[in-house]
Amino acid sequence: MRKISSHLPYDIRIPLLAIELESILKQYQLLVTYEKIELKYLSYMPPLDIEKIDSLLPKKYIQVSYEKIPVTQDFIDIRNLFKSHSYVSRYIFDERVIEQMEIIDSCISYSTLFSQDEIDFLNYCLNNKKFNNSLAIRNKYLHGSTIYFKSDQHKANYLLLIKIFIIIYARINEELTLKKYIDSSEES
Repeated sequence: MRKISSHLPYDIRIPLLAIELESILKQYQLLVTYEKIELKYLSYMPPLDIEKIDSLLPKKYIQVSYEKIPVTQDFIDIRNLFKSHSYVSRYIFDERVIEQMEIIDSCISYSTLFSQDEIDFLNYCLNNKKFNNSLAIRNKYLHGSTIYFKSDQHKANYLLLIKIFIIIYARINEELTLKKYIDSSEES
């Protein structure tokens, strides 16, 4: 990643940071697809679609409709969990709990880098893909639609982009750590 000077104004830093962010996600996708990162392939990759960034982990997320979870003693813990969360990572549960969840009709497993809630959040902040009223920070700055922004708005957008960068870094780090743990467990 290139170092972005803190002496640059925010409206210049943001597009540079957005480009780096996209590069990191594309490099991650190369790692998932080819098990290595070949930087020369970055320029051949299609535009990034956050929803289609795969996970290194099979069936990473489990999503269950709260209303469809049986109201029985066996499912009380699962009901409580899904009352406040729309998804969970399967890798934090014992396999028996996972099997119990998979009995539920509305149980869906999917394997993307980000959960559906995270995808919605990132799409809202970065682009216009899903929401008409999105912040679309990436799109606005890379397509020159910020000429009317005041200094405070540039700073707020920059800070939000830094937060997004941290979220993405944490998610990729989690993936790599879990993958390493799972691989070492399978070897034992």
